Amino acid sequence: MLYVYIAFILCYLPLLCILIVIHVRGIHRIVKILRFLSATLIFMNSSLNPLLYCWKDKWCWWRLQDFVAVAVKDNSSFHRFADGKNRIAFTISRL
Repeated sequence: MLYVYIAFILCYLPLLCILIVIHVRGIHRIVKILRFLSATLIFMNSSLNPLLYCWKDKWCWWRLQDFVAVAVKDNSSFHRFADGKNRIAFTISRL
């Protein structure tokens, strides 16, 4: 859980610094670019959190390995719903 907090701080700290610079010195072209990059880093934090949880949680890691193994072997099947409509569901036999 500590890794998630550290990732949160590392991803949000650059934007905080940029906002302080904007407040003190005003906005310039390079500051606009850095603000955009720091906002991108914040969005990356949302993608990073599941990876951190999966990395630290062994059960989640094992399930992910099972899922990838099944997906690579292509043990998936497509089937139509019983009501006869054209909706298609994706099922994985091992999970």
